[in-house]
Amino acid sequence: MPHRQRLPPPPIFKKFRQNSKFEENENNQMTFKEEPDNPPPPPLMPVAVPPPKKANVVQVTIYMEAQCPDTTGFIRRQLLPSWSRLSSTRRLNVTLVPFGKASCVAEEDDYKCDCQHGKDECELNQLMNCAIEHLPDPESHIPLIGCVQGKDNLIAAFRSCLNGHSSSDLLWTCSIGKLGRRLHALAGNKTISIGDSFNFVPWVVLDGQRENDAFYALEENLCKRIQEPIPKQCLKFL
Repeated sequence: MPHRQRLPPPPIFKKFRQNSKFEENENNQMTFKEEPDNPPPPPLMPVAVPPPKKANVVQVTIYMEAQCPDTTGFIRRQLLPSWSRLSSTRRLNVTLVPFGKASCVAEEDDYKCDCQHGKDECELNQLMNCAIEHLPDPESHIPLIGCVQGKDNLIAAFRSCLNGHSSSDLLWTCSIGKLGRRLHALAGNKTISIGDSFNFVPWVVLDGQRENDAFYALEENLCKRIQEPIPKQCLKFL
């Protein structure tokens, strides 16, 4: 009877998990590698945080004239109180243009101007433009212009608003000289650029657009244009 060769036992196959996989070892043999049932989660990727939104600044331009009753009322009841409450927010950029319905013509190296309310108004307009030129910080020239607004003449303005002021002599020389008249004429160029629609003083422009309602409620109109973060001074208008 021939000798029966003993065969090796059959390999035992394991039940492999669904996430098992084949790998080739160094002897070119295929082996199984079992993955854990619950593999660890992938590492968390850092989340990009958007930069904080830059606070907007409302652009305010007011075309005015020194002895206009409507301008005087607006400056005293609207601009000065609004500026007092909102200037600390640093969310306003206010530009005043004292000229109104005046007119200027060049005469060699000088200018001759006529104003709606007469010669005194021209000199007061010139004082305001000189203040903007020599005191460029709005914290300095806005209150000063507010004081000058509506005064009878240049002498009265200096007595009431510039008595003892460190720039009094400089502003006087500017107001009655060629520089004051040139600055006044330049303010006229800005005013004329509005075009034929310019028919009322004061003319209030917010963010490039005339806003009629600002004549009656400047602070509210400013606050409605201030975006997040909203300053506490404007919360009452939400």
